[in-house]
Amino acid sequence: RQFVMSFFCRWLLCLCLVRKTANPHCVYDAKTAWTNSLFLDFADGDELTREMSAWRNKRGFSDFPNHATLIVVDDVQFPPDDPGTPAQVAAVVKEVLEDFLAIDERQGFSMHLDGLIKFGDYKPHAMRMLQVETVGNFVGQGFVDNKMVDGRDGLRKLHPPGAEAEYAQTSLSSEAVTAYQRLQLLRKQLCRRLGPLALRGKCADHSTWRPHLSAAYVNEGREDCLSEHMASDFQRYLLRKHVLPASLRVVSISYWEMRGKLASEWVEQSKVILPGLELHVQS
Repeated sequence: RQFVMSFFCRWLLCLCLVRKTANPHCVYDAKTAWTNSLFLDFADGDELTREMSAWRNKRGFSDFPNHATLIVVDDVQFPPDDPGTPAQVAAVVKEVLEDFLAIDERQGFSMHLDGLIKFGDYKPHAMRMLQVETVGNFVGQGFVDNKMVDGRDGLRKLHPPGAEAEYAQTSLSSEAVTAYQRLQLLRKQLCRRLGPLALRGKCADHSTWRPHLSAAYVNEGREDCLSEHMASDFQRYLLRKHVLPASLRVVSISYWEMRGKLASEWVEQSKVILPGLELHVQS
């Protein structure tokens, strides 16, 4: 009987510790005023995306698809309430991909990540965020100039995978440069066809889009949920396990219903699957 009681007490203690780790107060619920968007999707089986999903679940963060946001979709030309919009958006995405790949014979797209992370508060979204930056976003002086951004939008910092001085001198591989340029070109073409009309004149400005893999969202200022120390610890963990650096293959481009929803409630409406360009529309 003593053994049974001892086992039960240990089990109860473990359950309490698990519940303490999965903090329901760390969900990101400060913003629901989103606009439907296109995402770059990555395979759930990739080691990096698995680790990120597991980390979010362990800490009780909001869960969301492993993605990089491509563009906000114009809601006048493509009304979200029109039941035909998801299929129309997917058809345009497929057409853009067909034109792109007819010129560029390399099939598929990838996103290279060397371990550079960005952490901080983004006031327009009332968000504290952690994201892994794509190789090409912050290079050389661009990294130095953006190590710390402290404007009206909130304080955000870049944390390189090694010493800052060495990272600022790092040269990009030709493979990483090509992958980044192709993503920027694809985004520009999709922006010109699907982006908000008022912004289509800026689609060619690469500085307006820095692709990244979102690791975590919590409400702005939630030091108890996600601190700079926690973010750095997770970065070191991924580097130590050789999960980073990584190259993520884009498996689809998808259109998401996001209006009036928490990040954990976003719903995929349609997608174009790579490399075969099959269309999938949710019924």
